[in-house]
Amino acid sequence: MTKTILHLDASNRVSGSHSRAASKRAVEALVKEHNGATVVHRDVSELPGLPNGAMDVWFGGETTAEQDELLKRSNDLVAEVQSADIVVIGSPIYNFGPSTGLKAWIDNVARYGITFEYVDGVPVGQLKGKRAVVLVSSGGTKVDSKRDHHTPWIRTALEFVGIDEHAIVPVFDGSVDEALFAEAIAGKAE
Repeated sequence: MTKTILHLDASNRVSGSHSRAASKRAVEALVKEHNGATVVHRDVSELPGLPNGAMDVWFGGETTAEQDELLKRSNDLVAEVQSADIVVIGSPIYNFGPSTGLKAWIDNVARYGITFEYVDGVPVGQLKGKRAVVLVSSGGTKVDSKRDHHTPWIRTALEFVGIDEHAIVPVFDGSVDEALFAEAIAGKAE
């Protein structure tokens, strides 16, 4: 069975982006590892943040034409992650946290009754059986340091929707730890 890889780029830099280069390399390695996997690419840096009233749309009721478009976009993003076997995320640390585009992606994908639900008051993610490889680039904030609010956030967000198997690969100045990168590709990290 052919694997599907969802490739998300979250950097607001198009040229010279270390996270884009590292995520592209990871996708190429995964395609080779999985003998020609299908790749769906999404540049989440272009996603707008959720407008006022967006959560009302998630819970139904009458909608405006603008809200219908918001719901369609969210449904499309959810369908992409639901159909993926592996999610590759290339994301920089901006001002100690995630980019607005990556935050907007999570806000669109974390949907009650679709990608998570509550069981006895505890959230249960519905995207089980998937794994993620997250390439986190930074020019100054060390990944997993006290100042890094991106890495714990993305771990929590992925687990919230049920993607419990994930590998975080730090990218510093364009370089990765090759052993950690290989483990992430093979599905043996974290």
